[in-house]
Amino acid sequence: MTHQSFFKFKRIVDNDLTRRFAKMPCAVGYVTHMRPVAGHHIKTRGAGGGDVEENLIPLCAAHHSEIHAMGIREFLASYWMRISQKNREKLEAHL
Repeated sequence: MTHQSFFKFKRIVDNDLTRRFAKMPCAVGYVTHMRPVAGHHIKTRGAGGGDVEENLIPLCAAHHSEIHAMGIREFLASYWMRISQKNREKLEAHL
């Protein structure tokens, strides 16, 4: 066992949550034809964010790439009116 792997925590995947997110529409709303939708981690796993619904928002692949490229603040500014209040509040909590 290496030094690095000794301290790495095993990720627990919630398969039910993953399946539920795959069936949800994209949180931005209008690119619903893009499947699958995946849960975007608001607080990254590396920063201690978990695979829990409170830390995830459903995004299609295009918007998932965009939020990583833009950052949360710019993403919210671009899509403010299209994102539900619930998902906006989740993202704003991590600014």
